[in-house]
Amino acid sequence: MIIIIDGYNFLKSITGAKFITDHQMQTWIGQFETYQKKRKNRVLIVLDAGPSFYPSCEKIRSIEICYSGQHQTADDWIKVWLDKNKQKDVLLVSSDREIRAWAHQVGVVSISSQDFYKIFKEVLQEHEIIEQASDLTLYKTKEYESSDFYLDALMESASLDLSLIASKEDDKDQDFLRSNKKVSKSDKSLLKKIDKI
Repeated sequence: MIIIIDGYNFLKSITGAKFITDHQMQTWIGQFETYQKKRKNRVLIVLDAGPSFYPSCEKIRSIEICYSGQHQTADDWIKVWLDKNKQKDVLLVSSDREIRAWAHQVGVVSISSQDFYKIFKEVLQEHEIIEQASDLTLYKTKEYESSDFYLDALMESASLDLSLIASKEDDKDQDFLRSNKKVSKSDKSLLKKIDKI
């Protein structure tokens, strides 16, 4: 899935700040990189203006940062991008009503910055807890040989994946038990995207 984030809207919505510093932006890029490594979703952050007069994109580690340039806003850039990529598996993250209405119009699912941030935090905390639990339960019975190192790494990765799958299945069972009403088509689309976050 591609998660396209209305950058300044997201950061201002969750921090309450009126201005975002470069240091804050770099910190968030680091958090998105950690998230991206764990969930494998492509993360695209769109920002106003940028270093060039024209729209441009760069990759900072594994995160794509796109700048709108001087002649358009990030919202304008996002609208064009959504229109070109609407057939892909995309989730828009923004609290801007206009850009979310545009996404709905072209058939792209969107989520508010605050709602995405709640899920985002839970994902990072869940993985941290699982990694800590895994570290406590992994036992190595002999010294490493070169081939054993790769086998151990593979087995450790598989055990983390199994823990995540079990955790997700428990969550789905609880959600099913809580929900006794029918869900609309757009809500179903959003729920499918949320499962991938």
